[in-house]
Amino acid sequence: SEATISEKTRTIEEQTIAMNTVYYAFGTKKELEEKNVIEKEGGVLGMGKTIKLKKDFNRDYFIKVDLREFNQLPLNTKKAKVITTHPVDSYHFTGTKTIESLVIDKSEEFWKASKYLLIVVE
Repeated sequence: SEATISEKTRTIEEQTIAMNTVYYAFGTKKELEEKNVIEKEGGVLGMGKTIKLKKDFNRDYFIKVDLREFNQLPLNTKKAKVITTHPVDSYHFTGTKTIESLVIDKSEEFWKASKYLLIVVE
């Protein structure tokens, strides 16, 4: 019946949307700590600490996008560091004196390891 077909189509569409749903956020260290997104790990007396996504990070802070339509993130900041795991050859930053944007060159590779993109800016 037609109802069954449209229901199947809807299910496939929903699955496709879910598969292509990714999340991004950026902010200063201070903001991201306050919002319960990052934690510092390792290091001695505050030196050499690495910043990483908390295990139970605040997902509400992230913006939901469709990876098929999302290939550039305007940042306009002095410095930017990608915290989440993405292959270095799948993206690049634009701008000379400042960082204008993060550009995703190879979407499929970029999102393979992590559906979340987190950038710490200064």
